[in-house]
Amino acid sequence: MEKKYGIDPNELKQDELGRGAQISRFDVYRGSDGYYWLIRKDGKAKIRTASSGIGSNVSDIAASRKRRR
Repeated sequence: MEKKYGIDPNELKQDELGRGAQISRFDVYRGSDGYYWLIRKDGKAKIRTASSGIGSNVSDIAASRKRRR
């Protein structure tokens, strides 16, 4: 994912789930809607990320969140 889309999946999971989250329990997928989805490995949770990542990277997403706070 990092090579293809320029996004570090672990950083994306930490940004979306929080620094204390068990990110190893989630996989990152890019949906046909253009958004990145975090799907728990047991299939019980699906989380659409705050950004589609189109024209942005994780640091851009994180910076935009800090500005909104």
